[in-house]
Amino acid sequence: MTTTQQRISVWSGRNLGLILALAIAYWGAGQLVFRFISLPGGITPVWPSSGLGLAAVFLFGWRVAPGIALGVIMLLTHTQDVSPLVIVVQGAIALGSSLEAGLAAQVMRRLIPSQAPLLRSRDAFRFVVIAFAAPVIGATMGTASSCLAGLDPWSDFGAIWGSWWISNAFGMLIVAPTVISWYDQFPRDRPGANLPPLRTDRLLEGCAMLTMAVGVSYIVFQFSLPVEYMLIPILIWTTFRLGVAIATGLVIVISGIAIAGTANGLGPFVQALRPQWMSLLLLQAFIGVVTLTVLVLSAVIAERQAANQQRIQANESLAAMAEELQVANQALAEANGVLESRVEQRTQDLFFSEDKFAKVFGASPNPIIISRLMDGVILDVNASFLDLSGYERSQIVGCSALDLGIWVDPDLRSRLVEQLQQWGATRDYEAEFRIASGAVRYGLLSAEIITLDGQSCLLTLVNDITERKQAELALRLEQEKSERLLLNILPQSIADRLKQNPSNNRTSGAAIAEHYDEVTILFADIVGFTQLSSHLPPMELVNLLNSIFSSFDQLAEQLGLEKIKTIGDAYMVAAGLPNPRSDHAEAIAEMALEMTATMQRFEQDLQLDLKLRIGINSGIVVAGVIGQKKFIYDLWGDAVNIASRMESLGEPGGIQVTQSTRDRLAPLYDLRDRGAIAVKGKGTMQTYWLVGRKAIAPVTV
Repeated sequence: MTTTQQRISVWSGRNLGLILALAIAYWGAGQLVFRFISLPGGITPVWPSSGLGLAAVFLFGWRVAPGIALGVIMLLTHTQDVSPLVIVVQGAIALGSSLEAGLAAQVMRRLIPSQAPLLRSRDAFRFVVIAFAAPVIGATMGTASSCLAGLDPWSDFGAIWGSWWISNAFGMLIVAPTVISWYDQFPRDRPGANLPPLRTDRLLEGCAMLTMAVGVSYIVFQFSLPVEYMLIPILIWTTFRLGVAIATGLVIVISGIAIAGTANGLGPFVQALRPQWMSLLLLQAFIGVVTLTVLVLSAVIAERQAANQQRIQANESLAAMAEELQVANQALAEANGVLESRVEQRTQDLFFSEDKFAKVFGASPNPIIISRLMDGVILDVNASFLDLSGYERSQIVGCSALDLGIWVDPDLRSRLVEQLQQWGATRDYEAEFRIASGAVRYGLLSAEIITLDGQSCLLTLVNDITERKQAELALRLEQEKSERLLLNILPQSIADRLKQNPSNNRTSGAAIAEHYDEVTILFADIVGFTQLSSHLPPMELVNLLNSIFSSFDQLAEQLGLEKIKTIGDAYMVAAGLPNPRSDHAEAIAEMALEMTATMQRFEQDLQLDLKLRIGINSGIVVAGVIGQKKFIYDLWGDAVNIASRMESLGEPGGIQVTQSTRDRLAPLYDLRDRGAIAVKGKGTMQTYWLVGRKAIAPVTV
């Protein structure tokens, strides 16, 4: 209910609608009372509007309280002549009615944590006290203002105040639980939620109870037969079978018939020699007994249902524990179930047999420790714990885990005790512990506070998960290794797409490819490498090639380029993919110049004739992975072919670029016109030599 109150803004359309609806309901209920069930002299045995106001403020908060004041003013304006003095009195009555409902709702929220007055018998009695205490506010303010204004004599103050108070109290007592109970029956704030299906047998049973209640009430209060006690079994049956919502609704029906009959001079409470106030008192006592019976019985039933649900959960936990331990012996299974239920549930009553506890303690396959809660001294351990830890019983009993250094984290026990005091139990708390050899193992701890021989103890069950943790660590290391290997083959974005849906991408033959409008491609070839291979041993040749290409790989990584592949002594690299960049041509130009400088250093160090022939082109490509096995990241498109032609038609030590690349590099780099050359499949093309970076002219101040 707190969530419902917080969602409604004071000036929202929904809140204004609630205020208006409450005002109309308050006014309508008052009109019904004045018209049908008021006694001679305008006395109202029950004021249902007070119960409506309390329920509304309890459910939706203080923000709907103006609806009570508006309803009071509407009701009094309809029944009284309007004058300035009357308006002041009406305002005082409206304020008192709003305050009594608001303060009663506030006290209910503080004293009834469940926010429902009928779930526990203690809360039901608290609600009754609140219902009789709150109307003192409205009765006092209303009666005092009326007498101060001269509308009623002060001599009648006590009688008016008492009638006002008792009618408001019974209105809260009867109507508020009914509204709250019916409100809780409807699903709210859940999209698509519907009311549970209406069972035919329940419907027929409810109709039967309603018919019987109306019939008995009619007999009692129309023919004055003193058999009103027959209504009690009907209400008890309804409460047990149909729930509090139907039962409280039935109380309203019975109370209405009783009040109407008494108002017409009928029923067992009206006798010729009995004064009216005595009849009214007997009627209200009857209504109070009937209402209190339903409220208390509903709370007792709710408590019984909650206890039954806890018993069902305890039985389920007991069965799960018995299945996990796979105990063949029925007595041991029951004892294990009692122990697990003792750990799982708050109650200690299930831990009833020391003999069974001793059996399950000794035979449990899970290590168990019992220590004093106060100082952590170990009172006993089972055989499974000794097997796991390697300790002798004499080495561990009488010492604390802190003294023995069992827990790797010395603050572990204090945190466990803190959680237990807050939540009552802890489950699967992962911790590291040392065994007698000093080796560290991993366990899941389940613990609960129990009482043994009159002292509080900590029962701790250890589930050894060391092998699982080691397997998880090994698996994580293998995954990291596989990830590194994959990223050495493929770009991050392509690798991610392969991992997201590998079955659809690979086994179905679907290609992973992307279109790029701005990419620069570089092909490089070591001139004369074939002749060089005939003069060097194969392993020495491979080591030389590896050193050269490793240097190129470092340059590509420093410049943020994507190495595509090597084919023999050829090296291919691109910029602008898989992540587009505006300076792709400049980055490749830097790569080409650095590659040329690197080859010159190798040439000087090794005294070998090593020259690079480099070709560069910029344009549109498609990049991705094709095939189903041994796939690599590759490029396709006319721009790739032209870049390859630039390399093959170049000169040793030269960096040949196309017109498209030259246009992108011209502002920053020196380029020399080579002229037109014939390119296979493309005809004549104008190409250029990349010479180096342009010198930056000094700035004159």
